Amino acid sequence: MTEAPAETVLLGEVVDGAHLHGVLARLESFGLQLVSLRAMPR
Repeated sequence: MTEAPAETVLLGEVVDGAHLHGVLARLESFGLQLVSLRAMPR
């Protein structure tokens, strides 16, 4: 048996670049590491 790494998926709307930077700063302040970022189709 192998263990998979823990994974959390966050979903939400980011309205502009400043908002994205704020979200990234908040993740960093929690000590979280961003592994992937994807744009979802509208």
